[in-house]
Amino acid sequence: MYGPAAGITGFLFFILLIAFFISLLAISLLVNAAKEKGFHQNDAGVLWAIGILASPIVLGLYTASLPDRGAPAVTMPAAPEDPRDELPTI
Repeated sequence: MYGPAAGITGFLFFILLIAFFISLLAISLLVNAAKEKGFHQNDAGVLWAIGILASPIVLGLYTASLPDRGAPAVTMPAAPEDPRDELPTI
């Protein structure tokens, strides 16, 4: 192909190539987020396969739905034994 069609085809190929590399960057960030949450420490290949074969959006939804194992558990403060212990004396 010669003329303007060759320029448009080359431009579209360049845009698709840039979009592919951006999706690889997004997959990398989401895999790191899953690792920070405490999941897939040694088997990140599964996450890469999900991101490449499905899409980074599916991987993002999966990563967002994981509970955070790395954060310390939040506990409620212990209730006082007698509520009158907190009242000031008159």
